This record gives sequence, structure tokens and C-alpha cells, in this order.
Amino acid sequence: MRLLLRIACCVILMTTIGATAHAQKKKTTKPTKTELQARQKQTTAARKQSQAQAQQLNKNLRAALDSTLILENQIADQQHDIDSLNADIDSLKNRIEALEEEMAQLQQQLAEKKTRYARALANMQQHRKLQNKLLFIFSADNFDQMLRRLRYTQEYAAFLKAQGQMIKRQQAEVLRKQNELLAAKAKMETHRMAVEERMAQLEQAKQAQQQQTAYLKKHLKALQSQIKEYQRQEAELNKQIDRIIQEELAEARRKAEEERRRREEAARQAANASTAAEKSAARTTERALAAAAEADVKLSADFATNKGRLPMPVTGACNIVGHYGRHTVSGLAHVQLDNKGIDIRAQEGAQARAIFNGTVSGIYQIGGANVVLIRHGDYISVYSGIANPAVAKGDKVATKQTLGPLANDPNGKPALHFQLRKQSQRLNPEQWLRR
Repeated sequence: MRLLLRIACCVILMTTIGATAHAQKKKTTKPTKTELQARQKQTTAARKQSQAQAQQLNKNLRAALDSTLILENQIADQQHDIDSLNADIDSLKNRIEALEEEMAQLQQQLAEKKTRYARALANMQQHRKLQNKLLFIFSADNFDQMLRRLRYTQEYAAFLKAQGQMIKRQQAEVLRKQNELLAAKAKMETHRMAVEERMAQLEQAKQAQQQQTAYLKKHLKALQSQIKEYQRQEAELNKQIDRIIQEELAEARRKAEEERRRREEAARQAANASTAAEKSAARTTERALAAAAEADVKLSADFATNKGRLPMPVTGACNIVGHYGRHTVSGLAHVQLDNKGIDIRAQEGAQARAIFNGTVSGIYQIGGANVVLIRHGDYISVYSGIANPAVAKGDKVATKQTLGPLANDPNGKPALHFQLRKQSQRLNPEQWLRR
């Protein structure tokens, strides 16, 4: 019996050892080529999906940020309109009060005039002899009395006529004031309705902005990372623009020095010329150089006098989605933006256009974007983001002349980055443009 038990235990032990060895052997078997390829496909698909999600997130974040900035502008504009309308309403209230007081005075004066006129008519009815002027006049006792009666009847008739005319004028004035009062009340009511409409729009814009801000806060880390990348790209763009403008200024100084030397040479030749023809030619050259310098100075002065009245640098309706300078986004205190110009979102088919008369001083390609520089005397306007420039270096351009269609931004929307300089000094374009 004991022998049978030992044999059974040995059989069970051998079976267990065999199964364990088989499992270990199966576990250490290398994956097949098909399995490796399947795993590689899964990894590649997962990586592509992750990249696509990151790209979509970046696109959504950029769109949300642009939308937030546009809404911020709309809110500011609507608030400005509301404040302006409320100021007009207050002014109209004061005007209505003044008109009502004037109306009361005019109506009182009219009532008094009518009372006096009625008394005069009653008096005339009581003295019926006045109705027969001739009888009244010729029934006088003597000539002097007849003259007095004649003058009296004339003056009385003139008095009645004047009273009637005064009443008519007073009635016309009352009617005019009534119409003015009604117009003021109608205008105030229109303003009140406009305020209500603007308030509703303002509330909608604020709600939309809050939604966009909440989305941006949810992905704040990714947004800040994306903004850093945009800032790096913008810094590179500005670095190149600064370099180009410095080169432009150096070239302008070189040309100015050459013109100065030409003028001095022309003056010297005029002084040393032995013939009248030579003197005339030298003076002509000097006048031409002086006229060119004067034109440049005049262009600068004209440009400066148009501050706040220059047209937007794009055609059609547009929104400023990037303001000049360093600022935070409403509702996102930790998101800092710094812009050396302004970013403008335009409509489909929009084109860049010159903000003032000038000369195309250069066309460059920076970071895949075409940049056009236009000189307006001492001032330089910079247009970055033109798909196909329609002008060439040296071209004279007029105010609002198109420079070429706009290229699309990363969101697929027509956009323009615009800067303004006075020599190397950066200017805030929003202070110069008329919106």
C-alpha cells in the first residue's frame, strides 16, 4: 500500500514539473514577425492620433484665443457705444426740460397776446363809429382834430395788424418748439432702444467670452506652450524686420549724404562755371535736389497731420485680434502677450492696402510670409502676410492702393501683421488708424 502511494506521488510530481517546464518554455518564446508588425502599426497609429489631437488642440486654442480677443474688442466697442448713448440721453433729458420750460413761457405769452387782442377787438366793437373811418374823421370839429382822428385810426389799425402778426409768429414758434420737443423725445426713445440692444449684445459677448476663457483655462499649460512658440516666431519676425529697417535707414542716410554732396558740388560748379549754360545747368541740378528733399519733408508732415485718420491697412470688414504692446487677455491673468504691431483678421478675398502715399522701399520674405515696406518720408509702414505682392520695389503708391491679397493664418483665415515706425521708433498703429 505504501509503495502504491509513493508511486502516485512521484507521478503527480513529474506531471507538475512537466507542466511548469512547458509553461516556462511557452512564456519565453519570442514574438513572431507578424506580431511585431502589428505592434508597430498600433504604436504608429497611436502616435499619429496623439499628434493629430495635439494639432487639433493647438488649432482650437488659437481659435479660442482669437475669438476671446475679438470679443474683448467688441465688448469695449459696445461699452463705448453704451456710454456715448447714455451721455446723449442725459443731454436730451436736459434739452427736453429746457424745451418744456420754453414751451410753457411761449404758451403763457401767446395766451396774454390773445387776451390783449380780444380786448382790442371788443373795444372796437364798442366804438362802432370806428368802423366807418370816413364818418369818424370828417365829423371832427376842426382840421387839427380831423388829423388827430386820421392818425389815431391809422395807428389803431396798425396796432391790430401787429397784434395779429405777433400772435401768428407766436403760434408758429410754439408749433416749432412742440416739433422740436417731439423730435427730442423720439430721439431719446431711439437711444434708449439702442442702449437696450447694445446691452443685450454686450451680455451675449461677455457670456461667449467666459465660455472661451473657461476652455482656455482648462488647457492653460498647452496654451502657454503654444504662445511661447508664437512669441518665438514673432520675435524672429521682428528681429528680421528691425534688421531690414536698419538697412533701409542706413541706405536712406547714404542717399541723403550723396544728395548733400551733389548739392555742394552743384553749388561749387555754379560758382566756378564760365558760361551761362553751365551755370544754368548747375542751378537746375541744385533746385532738383532741393525739391526732392522738400518733398520728403512735406510727405512726413502730411503723414503726421493725418494721425488718427489713416485707413485700415486691409480692405473690407476686419477685426484687430492682436493689440499693440504688452497686455494680458481678459480673464487670463497669467497669459501675457507682447506685440510690436497689430494683428488684423479680415474677410475672405481681402487685400492689403497702403495707408498713405509713399514709395515701396522693399519686399522681403520672412518665415514664409511676404513683407512689404512702404516709406512715407520719415515714416515706414510694414505689411506682413501678403500672399502675392502686387507692387515692386521703387513703386509709387497712393493711399488705399492695394498691395496684394492676404495670406491665411494658421487657422485658415486671411490675416495681416501691421507695424508702423518713425525711423527706428516703434509706433502704436491703433493711435494712427481710423476704425
